[in-house]
Amino acid sequence: MEQDLRNQILPEDVMKVKETQYAQKFIIKGFLTGPAKKTVQIITVWAIIKGEDIPKFITAYPGGKDEI
Repeated sequence: MEQDLRNQILPEDVMKVKETQYAQKFIIKGFLTGPAKKTVQIITVWAIIKGEDIPKFITAYPGGKDEI
């Protein structure tokens, strides 16, 4: 699932960013198509830990609030 999120959601525009002392967290909203070819809109939360370059997947949920 994480690879599908990286391929389908991570390239979308970032909606919101929050900087903390440990990481830069950000929200990306997009559409995810699963193996059964069903597509859902989801909100994902990612973080880039200080000193690292690769975003880490934190969580995903369908629609709703886009808070971090």
